[in-house]
Amino acid sequence: MTIKTQVKEIEENKVEIQVEIPIEQVKESIEAAYRALSKKAKIPGFRQGKVPPKVIDTQFGKGAVLEQALRDDLGKFYIQAVEETGIVPVNSPNIEIQEMAEEKPLKFTATVEVKPKVKLGNYKQLKTKKKLSKVEQKDIDAQLQMIRDKFANLEVAKNKVAQQQDYLLINFDGTINGKAFEGGSAKDYLLGLGSKTMVPGFEEQLVGSKAGEIKDIKITFPKDYPKEDLAGKIANFRVFIKEVKVKKLPELNEDFVKQLGEYKNLDELKKEIKVQLREQMDKKAEAEYKAEVLKEVSEQAKISIPKVMIDDMAKRLANEFDLSLRNQGASLEQYQKATGTSEADILKKFDKQAESTVKENLVLEAISEKENIEPTDEEVDAEVKKFAKDQDLDKVKKELEAKGLIDYLRTNLRYSKTLDWLATQAGTRDKG
Repeated sequence: MTIKTQVKEIEENKVEIQVEIPIEQVKESIEAAYRALSKKAKIPGFRQGKVPPKVIDTQFGKGAVLEQALRDDLGKFYIQAVEETGIVPVNSPNIEIQEMAEEKPLKFTATVEVKPKVKLGNYKQLKTKKKLSKVEQKDIDAQLQMIRDKFANLEVAKNKVAQQQDYLLINFDGTINGKAFEGGSAKDYLLGLGSKTMVPGFEEQLVGSKAGEIKDIKITFPKDYPKEDLAGKIANFRVFIKEVKVKKLPELNEDFVKQLGEYKNLDELKKEIKVQLREQMDKKAEAEYKAEVLKEVSEQAKISIPKVMIDDMAKRLANEFDLSLRNQGASLEQYQKATGTSEADILKKFDKQAESTVKENLVLEAISEKENIEPTDEEVDAEVKKFAKDQDLDKVKKELEAKGLIDYLRTNLRYSKTLDWLATQAGTRDKG
């Protein structure tokens, strides 16, 4: 039983599908509707599930049966029509029934926005060039300084006036409107001046202090402070400076290098640092290069993107932003309250990024189709293994399939492979 379909373009990226479902399928739907109503019907003299169709017609009317059939199977018929026509909808359809009756085909139209056509540029001849990384002596020196910093000791500096980068051992008590608040007091707290671990204004007011002094300072909590009960409020702190400490770095010599336990001498340490820095710089350069390649091919392409696709992506980006806030102990609701923004403001904030992301994805998809770039099953399994870790691979794979995430993984792999392929189409420039 083949359904009949005809696609008519209404406007750019919007089509109307005219669908005709054969009588045989309509009969099956109506029979299933009778069975469904029979199971729900409570009619004297008949057991549920055993009510004859004629009695159901009398009790509920033929219209109720047809409505039940549509409720149950219209979505299925629409999906059949989509598969038959090969269109790719990007939003929910607006369906209008043209004709529905017993002994007649079901006729309906579905108006829906579809994935746009992509007109690619000359993506095989790109101007973007990859800058090769170069490790300079200053980079190695900076790493050596970081290593020394990790092994530094803090020494008490008597009579020293505290400056940025010094450390203070302090006791402090904070109040808001004369009342103590949670997290506002501590004893023997080691504070690095310039570390920005405290509320803005706290550390700055302790610069210039000495051991034994008591400082009274006032700060205002930021309006977007994670703890909503403190956001925007003024707090007074009494701070006792117990000690001023300075960081004492170890000498960079052979004895220090041997303490690290991995290197024979300073030269060997420097060589290893150079290798690691080169790897880091190469990875960074590769990521930046691919981003520029994607930007170039995206700018070349011409696409009229349906607004619904941009709106959907903006919602996804807003959800990711919400998740990142929650990982920091806050939420999107708190952020909105602190910044005085609405949900619409948040979505508007992500509009430009959403449009760029949608366009890039459409371009990668179009190129992957044109160049027949597709991830292998082995590559998909390797990606699933990252989720599985020590769990059973087949079990995890089935769970991901049930959630529709295998297709998501496959799509991301296709995009990644396509971008890797594009990166080979451009050259490199000399070391910078």
